[in-house]
Amino acid sequence: MVAAETNVAKTPELLSRERREVRKLSTLVEIARILADSSGLKANLPRMLETLGRHHGMVRSFVMLLDSEDDRLRIEATHGMNADAARRVTYRAGEGVVGRVLQSGKPVVVPQTSREPLLLNRLRSYGDSVGRR
Repeated sequence: MVAAETNVAKTPELLSRERREVRKLSTLVEIARILADSSGLKANLPRMLETLGRHHGMVRSFVMLLDSEDDRLRIEATHGMNADAARRVTYRAGEGVVGRVLQSGKPVVVPQTSREPLLLNRLRSYGDSVGRR
């Protein structure tokens, strides 16, 4: 093993970047441990979302999975949301942002949800307190 020490002063920007990278890596390690748990993927999704929220300040998040019986996306796990309301939300391929991601297979980033006309915000229609941001 070789170890080297340098006397190079780190700038505040470099320190900040290093902290962000360490936070990302520690998040990935924790999520890998959660998902490797033998209780199964679906059972561990809520813990995974909670970890992302804790490490990266996500206030609300959800994971949708395709239901093979009716070809609809359904919310499987939530963080910071009304889980009962979320379970009633479904999307078909091509419906809104979520349905378009299913249809195209390509990720989409919505930087400001209040300005996205394709964001259907179905949780609001079920009485959830989640509003557009």
